[in-house]
Amino acid sequence: MKVLLYFTTFRQFEENKHQVTVLNKQNNLPEGVIIDIILHNNNSAYNYDMIRESFDIDKLKENRFINDVKIIHTDKNIGYLWGAQEALNDNFDTFMNYDYVIHLNTDVYMCNLVKIMEYMKEQLATEYTFFVNKFRNEGYKTDFCFFKPTCNVYQYYNSERTKSKLKPRAIPESLLEYSIKVNNVKYILLPETFIPVKDPKNDININMKYVYHIHDLKNSIPFIVKN
Repeated sequence: MKVLLYFTTFRQFEENKHQVTVLNKQNNLPEGVIIDIILHNNNSAYNYDMIRESFDIDKLKENRFINDVKIIHTDKNIGYLWGAQEALNDNFDTFMNYDYVIHLNTDVYMCNLVKIMEYMKEQLATEYTFFVNKFRNEGYKTDFCFFKPTCNVYQYYNSERTKSKLKPRAIPESLLEYSIKVNNVKYILLPETFIPVKDPKNDININMKYVYHIHDLKNSIPFIVKN
């Protein structure tokens, strides 16, 4: 099973460094899993070398399951709201060589890749293409989801005609839901253990949750790194 981790980032240098630590702690994935990584950055104030310094490619490759790591830096950026969808659309052809693409922001940390990969293996032969979490009543979360790259649901990110149809408001989460449904893409809501936990502290059993969304680096990162 070949999986691409596709990170979208703008100014998260510290988060990039912590991703390397968290990923390299997990070196016991199911056999047959091959992981490639792409880190996409669309901050025109940065350059490749600055990003590379925060995302240690050589260290990541010490993990026996990680095959290839690439950094894409571009100054093409439609703006804060739709920039990640633009990055997904522009590189969708790259995804076709994979069984799955996991899209996440670099402030979202997968702390139980074993369970995530086991779930993906179970779903590999099913009809489901998109695996999502609900975002309130406004669509599906865009900071963490994964999919089999058979249909580019991100192609409408710059379509004002499409955005005018989004309810209750035009945001990436409602566009993702709309695009999945209008293209008749088979989807499934992820189990509760896949719903990102915001800023965990030591009152949460890290073994019971797989994904963490961290803004409070000072207090939350030490917790997930030590577990």
